[in-house]
Amino acid sequence: MVEITPAVARALSLASAFARANPCYSREKSLLLALLDEREGSASQLMVEAGLDIHAFWQLNEPSIPSVQTGFRAAEPSLELLPQNTLSEWSDLLRQARQLAREWGTYGEITSRHLVGCLLLNTYQTTGNQSEVYNLITHHGLNLGHLSNLLNPEPTRVLSMDEPLFAENLPKPADPVARLLDACANRAREGLRVVEDHTRFCRNSLTLTRWLKELRHGLRDALDLLPRDLIRTGLATRDVPGDVGTTFSTVNEMSRTSASGVSIANLKRVQESLRSLEEYSKLFSAEAAARFETLRYSSYGVEKLLANPGNRTARLAQSRLYMLVTASKCALGLEKTVCGALDGGVDIIQSREKNYPDREWLADLARLRRWTEDAGALLVVNDRADMALASGADGVHVGQDDMPVSTCRSLLGSSGLVGVSTHSRLQMEQAISLGADMIGVGPVFPSGTKSFDEFPGLDLVREAVKEQDFPWFALGGIHSGNLPLVCQAGATRVAVSGAILVSEYPATVARELRRQLDACHSSGG
Repeated sequence: MVEITPAVARALSLASAFARANPCYSREKSLLLALLDEREGSASQLMVEAGLDIHAFWQLNEPSIPSVQTGFRAAEPSLELLPQNTLSEWSDLLRQARQLAREWGTYGEITSRHLVGCLLLNTYQTTGNQSEVYNLITHHGLNLGHLSNLLNPEPTRVLSMDEPLFAENLPKPADPVARLLDACANRAREGLRVVEDHTRFCRNSLTLTRWLKELRHGLRDALDLLPRDLIRTGLATRDVPGDVGTTFSTVNEMSRTSASGVSIANLKRVQESLRSLEEYSKLFSAEAAARFETLRYSSYGVEKLLANPGNRTARLAQSRLYMLVTASKCALGLEKTVCGALDGGVDIIQSREKNYPDREWLADLARLRRWTEDAGALLVVNDRADMALASGADGVHVGQDDMPVSTCRSLLGSSGLVGVSTHSRLQMEQAISLGADMIGVGPVFPSGTKSFDEFPGLDLVREAVKEQDFPWFALGGIHSGNLPLVCQAGATRVAVSGAILVSEYPATVARELRRQLDACHSSGG
């Protein structure tokens, strides 16, 4: 039978009475009121020492507390005074208190100090109506960090070198490394499945889903390289009730703001687990350790692609090289040209097809979406917000006579990117004020892929420099030969087309353009 002090018996009985009389009270609030009801008790004194103004607390809260006749205030308390159902009603709390007692090294009876510890843990972990307890105590001065230190102060005793680290009466973990590897493998498997479910059902991404499936299979293969008896030992030593890590969590651990947040958090757990697997498997198999390292590096690529639509703006801010693509103008064909350009460092692909049947364009956009996802690049559709929406592209780019920014935004939603071509300072200012996410500035030079009546040239680039905090791309006839002039005028981002499309070495051309842009950026323009 659980051993509790008379003070705990009083607190639990009174908390049950408060809860029954006030159905709107949470369990934590009922327990808090019961602990503070005994003004001279150790629980009250602990909270007062941690800063609680108990007099102000009761002035505000006592009128809402009903008169409860339990007999505990008048009678000498004992465990027998508890109603039969009270222990079972608070059994989960008592289990938590007993675990705290083990962790603090205070074996024996469960005291009101342990109840305060449970209250503190639950106050940190809960949300919604139950967070009322946090508001109640902190509003009246209680410092949770100070209370935590009072409950479980740092040990001051120093062990001598010849004193055993584990006391003889405490259990020593059996095969701890096998147990650790088993736990990390489970955590990695579970996390990968959570992320794969997100990419499959929420993102509908064939690329990411396939990648994550390969990671899961790769994890299985790497684990198979470890000694079989080690795996069996890890399975045999699983001890969930005795795992000290299952008794606490943080506020952030129990809170997620989006499905993408769930997937990113789980991928982080996978990466941490893979690192532990990599390090500890070095004790048994260098090949297994190398496999875990490879899987961890591969997971970083997944994380890059997992950036949700809400992060498109951040990805845009980091983009420098933009390529406009027309399939018929690709010297090596669409796939080799685009994939080569992406490999060379292109950040954004814009699909521009003026005389293309919609069905064929959608088929090309599906391929472009897959290639850009693989490379962690953005995909933008020229003029057609409906095609951008249908293909899952990141945004649309329109000209001065095309669909207005507001209409594009209503079709794509707040997370879709909208770019606008501008040819004067006034048009730049208008596009930004209307809510464009990026602007094209030009044409700077005559272009072989698009004709213009006039060329604002480098003067407009110099004007655009004033919008230094806004993503803008110099465009029109830019290639590696004249890019230095564009950079000297102040541009750090450019959009190109023919310079790469007509080349038989798209990766090499893109890499050189990127090198010049990076050098320009690092030197400040």
